Amino acid sequence: MKLQQISWNNQNGWDTANFLPDVNLVLVFADSDFFYKDECYQALASFYPKSDIVGCSTAGNIRDTKISSDNLTALAIRFEKSWIQSVKVDLDTSSNHESEMQRALKNFPKEQLKHCFVLSDGLDINATYLAQSLSLELENFSITGGLAGDSD
Repeated sequence: MKLQQISWNNQNGWDTANFLPDVNLVLVFADSDFFYKDECYQALASFYPKSDIVGCSTAGNIRDTKISSDNLTALAIRFEKSWIQSVKVDLDTSSNHESEMQRALKNFPKEQLKHCFVLSDGLDINATYLAQSLSLELENFSITGGLAGDSD
């Protein structure tokens, strides 16, 4: 596995011009304002064209031993022996979490699944229902994740 940490801010832009090739997954964490800017996602997609890009808003970003805000922090990962598959599920307070998760994971290759990583809205989603719905569909697998937060 190969890793690359990168950051972006309004003042300095990207902190590198050399991007890791053949990345499978990019995890992105930023203040919510950054997720409303198409150019941030478009830039990440151009740096890592073969990767799934997932992330969430935060009340603070962590990179090494520093916590920051007003920037974007990302971790690019190239798996050498593993594979990933992203699934997006749109949930809101009125959603039937169980049926939405069943629908989203219906064609998921569970026989090869080892772990599930989940990011969810932390303000409008009932996390207990979400976790229960995931456990019904993925009862034999470990699950890790978090609920997005905002500094507001």
